[in-house]
Amino acid sequence: MRWTKAAQMRFQQAVEQSGGIMAATPRAILDALTMEGVTYAQVKSHLQRYRTAHIAELLERGEEVGDASEAQLSVAARRGRPELPPPAAAAAAEAARSRAAAPAGRRALKLQRALRCRKAHLPVAL
Repeated sequence: MRWTKAAQMRFQQAVEQSGGIMAATPRAILDALTMEGVTYAQVKSHLQRYRTAHIAELLERGEEVGDASEAQLSVAARRGRPELPPPAAAAAAEAARSRAAAPAGRRALKLQRALRCRKAHLPVAL
């Protein structure tokens, strides 16, 4: 779906009717939209992007972000927006590092298990 200006205006009105940008749920927005052919998944995705843009604007102006999660702050930072305040920047960087290290850690554990199974002459299930 393409979010035209008219559809975007209706979306923004539905967000406000549903309790504001941080409190609105995709289901409440979808019910308030009453647009033909719009799915829950489309509204959910658009709400995530809309919130991220809103958080980035707040950070750009130096305002308090409030209810934003660490993941939302991290996404806003990766979108090329201005730098986060030092504590939030450190938290976002640490979250990104841990996400990047997780797959490598799982692979290493699988390999260690496979080596133990080979030494014990057990069948290896990766």
